[in-house]
Amino acid sequence: MKKRSERHCRTPGTQKKVRASDAVIQNAIKVHFHRFPNNGQLADFLRINIGTVRKACYELGLLRLQLEYFTEDQIRFLFEHYSTIGDCELAEIFQKRWPKEKGWTKKHIEKKRKYLKLERTPQEIRVIHQRNVKAGRFAQCPVKAWNKRGRSPEGEIRYWTHKVTGRKYPVIKCNGDFRHWGRWAWEQAYGKAPKNSNVVFKDGDPYNLTIENLILLSNAELSRRNAEKSSKGLSDNYVAGLLSPHDPILRQMLKSNTTLIEIKHQQLILNRTIYEQQKKH
Repeated sequence: MKKRSERHCRTPGTQKKVRASDAVIQNAIKVHFHRFPNNGQLADFLRINIGTVRKACYELGLLRLQLEYFTEDQIRFLFEHYSTIGDCELAEIFQKRWPKEKGWTKKHIEKKRKYLKLERTPQEIRVIHQRNVKAGRFAQCPVKAWNKRGRSPEGEIRYWTHKVTGRKYPVIKCNGDFRHWGRWAWEQAYGKAPKNSNVVFKDGDPYNLTIENLILLSNAELSRRNAEKSSKGLSDNYVAGLLSPHDPILRQMLKSNTTLIEIKHQQLILNRTIYEQQKKH
């Protein structure tokens, strides 16, 4: 076993660690305080103990978070009204009576109530709920929710999906509401569209957002256009099948006769138009 003197003797070449003076530490902390989000990173950078950093910051008045504590008047008000007023409304009252820069929130009131053991009974909660309903506070919930999420700016264009057809169509936000872009653009250029009229795209492309691509059609004109489009969308094979039921050989022969296929197309369009007129009467 080594002697005590031998155990504590230093190895040749080692030097005793010299501690920096308080003035030097404080000066370094003042220079680099705002470069780091917390004192731990600052302590690692300066290679000193975090306790030393905290002590120096306290002496220099360098605070990362300025805490605001409840006053006696605020606590007294909370004791008197917590059983009849909800936390959200209490936060609004506190902000008016004791305004602070960051503002009062429901969480501030709720945490303080729990710390003071101010629990509401089920009956008190029901009374507060009824009071809020009568005051119309719940009507503001959607408004506040959209204020928090963020609202679409005026003039923003979006594409919605039709529930039945699944097709996309453009809408634009105007005066706080979304309107069909086609009718809105038409009215901007030519004035209000008459009743029982429809603004549609000439080429059927909802992404071609130009005023030249818009056309105004009555309900009857739109029905004829849709009927024609539906009939033209039928394949030659389908039309030939209508002319030759259960006869594949005749179907192949008819497909090569483009004139006959076109005549059948026109007949389908005519039948659709007659059907639409009969529905109106």
